[in-house]
Amino acid sequence: MLILWRRKAQIIKVPQKEVILRYIQIGLLLNLFLTVVISYVPDNYSGSHELAEKLALSGGLWLDMLTTGLLVPITEELIFRFGILKALQKYRCTYAIVYQALLFGVLHGNIVQSLYAFGLGLYFGYLAVKHDHITYGVIIHVTINLSSVLVGYSGIDDTVGLFGLFMLCFFISSSYRIAIWYKNR
Repeated sequence: MLILWRRKAQIIKVPQKEVILRYIQIGLLLNLFLTVVISYVPDNYSGSHELAEKLALSGGLWLDMLTTGLLVPITEELIFRFGILKALQKYRCTYAIVYQALLFGVLHGNIVQSLYAFGLGLYFGYLAVKHDHITYGVIIHVTINLSSVLVGYSGIDDTVGLFGLFMLCFFISSSYRIAIWYKNR
């Protein structure tokens, strides 16, 4: 990562509002889909996931929002999408995207989070390659982790809470697009 940084590699760029809203919607929809899929993982595989979830949500709401919701996703994006993905891109983009996503999944430590992280890692890797920076991945990763923290503390079922957040994002995005259309007509 330091070598890429020294070469003045572009890490962050100012995102376009229309694009970021669309990508956040896709990310939240993927988050919801993966949450539903992993709910079908047999209970004997989900014990370590529940323990990891309890540990991630054990510092209090504000501390968990800061660490799990903000610092962890930024660090993971820097390591996996800026460091590993950029280093492997010279071989082949597809290989780099899949490999970093696989490594991202495996390093989450249990089957449930590994499946979940692998799917999201593919999406974040695709965005990093498509736009040649990690801005969109960081914003979406932070959004997904913050939504997970908030849903975890709310006591609402994960699927219901994430669906509600997706619908809220859809409403905001639709309202924004209608406002732009109205302004430009």
